[in-house]
Amino acid sequence: MAEFEFRDDVLSWMKLSLIFGSVNNRFKSIHSHHLSAELMYYSLYYDEEPLASPGEIKLARLLDYRVTDKVFAKCKELGIKMYSYESPYYPQKFRQLPNAPMILFVLGSVEFLKNDISYVEFVGTRNPSDYTKEILPKLIEPLSKLGVGVVTGFADGVDRAANRCAKEFGAPNVVFLGNSIEREKDFDKLQSIAEGGAVVSEFIPTLKKFMPNSYSMRNRLMTAMSDAVVICEEGEQGKGLDNVGYAESMNKKVLAVPPADIYDTRYFGQRDLIRRGCPAVFSAADIIYHIGKGEKSSPIDLSRLDYDESYLYNPSVRKLESYKEDALENVHNKPVKKKTVKVDTEGMNELSARIVKLLEQDGPLMANELSEKLDVSVNEVLGELTSLELECVVASAAGNRYKLI
Repeated sequence: MAEFEFRDDVLSWMKLSLIFGSVNNRFKSIHSHHLSAELMYYSLYYDEEPLASPGEIKLARLLDYRVTDKVFAKCKELGIKMYSYESPYYPQKFRQLPNAPMILFVLGSVEFLKNDISYVEFVGTRNPSDYTKEILPKLIEPLSKLGVGVVTGFADGVDRAANRCAKEFGAPNVVFLGNSIEREKDFDKLQSIAEGGAVVSEFIPTLKKFMPNSYSMRNRLMTAMSDAVVICEEGEQGKGLDNVGYAESMNKKVLAVPPADIYDTRYFGQRDLIRRGCPAVFSAADIIYHIGKGEKSSPIDLSRLDYDESYLYNPSVRKLESYKEDALENVHNKPVKKKTVKVDTEGMNELSARIVKLLEQDGPLMANELSEKLDVSVNEVLGELTSLELECVVASAAGNRYKLI
């Protein structure tokens, strides 16, 4: 296909991905003075890059043609296309991430990853209630009529239900995986999704195995692709709620489906979001309304829907005045406390654990500040920060600082 070629730059980007993981600050500092990914790789291979660590040079020399040939063969067998960070088909939305994937593996058409399609991410439990199952088609069918696409993972429950709705109603569907494409079960279902959308993974076929943070890494891409995130059903500690953190850091709108029962713990994730001021979703028009409020959004004609939702724009309905979070003390028995980021350092090496503890204590810091406070070299700190970024423990913040996620 014209949109995909086995070029040298794809090969080089794949190797750099295995060395650095993602397009993070450390990678950028080295890549900035090289004309291409290929030249950067060979500077590592021949030990000509002064900023490279011994471990990175060693790894570059281990990546011979047999490793990449195996990947190419698997991609060709399954019809998987590859797009490097420099490819014109690489989604612009991902370039804004502090830890963007260096290479994407796509089953289906990359055309579905373009900026001209609005997408809504649907998030929820693997064991949804009947209430949630009934709501999903009522939200997705009207969205499909307006050309809005569906973004999900590939887990059981809400993910699979949303995918089925997208297929039934003809909505563009982009599915993100927390594993390499060939390792997923139900490959035939992935192929079916790819017929009307795309299946995307940043994990290299035959090489990168599942990691504990793989789904969190996947979630950042799902959120980056979407214009809004809808929490359909999550408990108070639901894993899908990490999408909310990503959405807030990317300035994306988060909406919540109202609980079927305000006392049912299965819906406490939505309950807490609505308490915080998150807009509730009563119909697809609520989603469209909030997508359409963006500065770059185009007006959407709600008259194309089969029901009247003009109340959303009714000027006679007085808008409630905004309130501060601490005002909720008047409503609840105890004040609302802001959550502090706390990371479990068990299993980390000593330097990673010290970095995490320092970021918990002092907040976002630059690499040189961490180096000074920890009394270790900047290169050592940058190496550990790279690992922590890949594990979605830290992320780049404004001013070349690092913060806990």
